[in-house]
Amino acid sequence: TFIIWGALHGSYLLLSIWTHKIREGVYRISGLYRHPQAAKFIKIIITFHLVLFAWIFFRANTLSDAFYIVQNIASIDLSQIKTIPSVRTFSWYSSLLSILIMEIVHFLQRKQPVRELISQKPIFVRWAIYYGALMWIILFGRFTEQEFIYFQF
Repeated sequence: TFIIWGALHGSYLLLSIWTHKIREGVYRISGLYRHPQAAKFIKIIITFHLVLFAWIFFRANTLSDAFYIVQNIASIDLSQIKTIPSVRTFSWYSSLLSILIMEIVHFLQRKQPVRELISQKPIFVRWAIYYGALMWIILFGRFTEQEFIYFQF
């Protein structure tokens, strides 16, 4: 599985090199060259999904497991969908919210370090932020022991 994972990344790189002129032509014809941020976003999304696909092989225990996942990745079992939010759904939403918060922090960092931004606020706002972050970690943090993924090698 690790060999296929590496081979996929190598083939992505080769495909990128071989199709460079074709992709540039598509960007010119489609008009994306006038919107470099949109073109960058599309490239990021494509790269992200290619890497996600390769990670299937990295994490699978066997090749048959990996191919099973690939074959069934788009199948949806409607009987598994529940209308009542469960702990798992709540965990998913809290993870999504955590990512959103970190993206907001990342965006704010571009203009001014967040540490400076917080230090300029009144003391009760600063402490509210500190306690809020601490409570978020306590409530949604993972504190169970988990084996490091590279120990599989």
